Parts: sequence; C-alpha cells; structure tokens
Amino acid sequence: MLARERAENDEMWGRVTREDYNSRLRAVQHVRYRLVEGIVRSGIMNDFSVVTASLAVRYMDYFLTTSGYQIGNDSFWLYQLLSAACLFIACKFEEPANNLRNSVGTRLQLSNDISFDLASLKKMEAIVLRELKWKVSRITPLCFVPIFFRLVDCKGLVWPQRDGFDIDMRIAILREAELLTTTVLYDASALCYFESSVIAKAIICILLAKFCDDIGSDEIVPTVTMNILKKVYADGDADYFSYVIRRVTECVRIIEGMKATLKQYAESMEHL
Repeated sequence: MLARERAENDEMWGRVTREDYNSRLRAVQHVRYRLVEGIVRSGIMNDFSVVTASLAVRYMDYFLTTSGYQIGNDSFWLYQLLSAACLFIACKFEEPANNLRNSVGTRLQLSNDISFDLASLKKMEAIVLRELKWKVSRITPLCFVPIFFRLVDCKGLVWPQRDGFDIDMRIAILREAELLTTTVLYDASALCYFESSVIAKAIICILLAKFCDDIGSDEIVPTVTMNILKKVYADGDADYFSYVIRRVTECVRIIEGMKATLKQYAESMEHL
C-alpha cells in the first residue's frame, strides 16, 4: 500500500509541480470549502462512508489541479456539478451493493443545492474519469489506520478484553478516526503536504493520547511512529525515521489546530 501511495504521488507530481498545485488550489479556495462541505453533507444524507467522501475529495482536487479545464469564478454551479460527479464515481467504487440499490444519481440530485439532470452528471463523470485515467482506486488515510493500529500492538485499547466494553470502545475509536479524517478534508494544503500514511500516523497518535490518561499527542508521536516504522521498514535508516517523526509531529499539531478552530466555530454558532 505504501508503494501504491508513492506511485500515486509520483504520477501526480509528474503532471503538476507543487507550486502550481498550491497556486491552483488557492485560486479556488473560496469555493473548495463549500464543495467539500457539500460532499460531506451528501455523504451523511445518503449514508456513505467517510472513505467514499475522502475518495471524492481526492478526485476533485486532482481534477482541479492537474486538468486543463478552466472553470470561471462565476460558474459555481459547474464546480458543484464536478463535486457531485466525483462523489458519484466514489460511491459506485466504494459503497456496498446494498447501499446502491436505489438510483445513486437521483439521490445525489436531491442532496445537492443545485439539482442536475442525470445526463449532465454522467457527462461530467466521463470527463473526470478520463482525467483520472480510470484510476479510481486511491489511497486515503483510513486505508492505513486499521493496519497501523495493529502494528503498534495496542490490542488492549482497540480490542479490550473486558466483557461488554470491547465493541463500544472499538466503535468509539473508529468513529473518532473518521471524524479526524473528515476534518483533514477541509484543509487542501495538509492533504497536499502530508502523505496519507503520515496523516494516518498522526490520527493514531491523537486517538491514543485521547483514550489514554495523562499523555499528550506530541509526547506519544516518537514512540508510536518509531514502533510503526520499525515494523514496516525492518532495515530502515535512522535519519529517515527522524524525518518521518518530525512530519507526523507537524501533522498532529495542524490537525489539533483545525479541531480547535472548528470547535470555536461551532461554539460561536450556538450563541447566534
């Protein structure tokens, strides 16, 4: 999976430089937040998984930064059509058959601010798939979270042995991982700067710090990250391990900052 992630990153950076990627995302920053919010809201309304929403955002960011298509700032409806098409593709790839028994296109039409006819949605779907070169299987942070949890050997936390406690704790941890992953989707710069594997390590550190008493997220990063890296790279280089630990520490701080910002925003909305 790590090799697949590297291949995806190499393919994308072969089409666009980091400078162009950042500048193109900054150019649409004013609408991207609303598009991500629409994808997340549609996912909740249609009972789609967080992985589906993550894939849709990955497709959308890839299209916005690497394609030659130009969308005018006054054409927000076209951006919404793009985000709906990306979610359309993601749910057909990721969602189980029992959640697709009703027309997905019709459901997405009802959950969007603007209702598009199915023909328009399918035309945009074809354009996005062409830009993706039909490579719809993409790596997201949640791909790594269950694997890394097993590697840090924290069965006592994720799979507790006490009767009546194990399932509730597992659900709580996975739910928290989904919420943190959703939080990261809103920050395009974080998704660009950090690999999904780094974001997953940061999420695990934040969760372990939350469910363990008297441990700060920053304190736990070196131990947890080193534990994972030693099991993934048995003969890894010490300098590389230190580099990854620094990146995970930075990612933890950014995610914690985003959490605090969202909490303040929610509290301010309650007082309106």
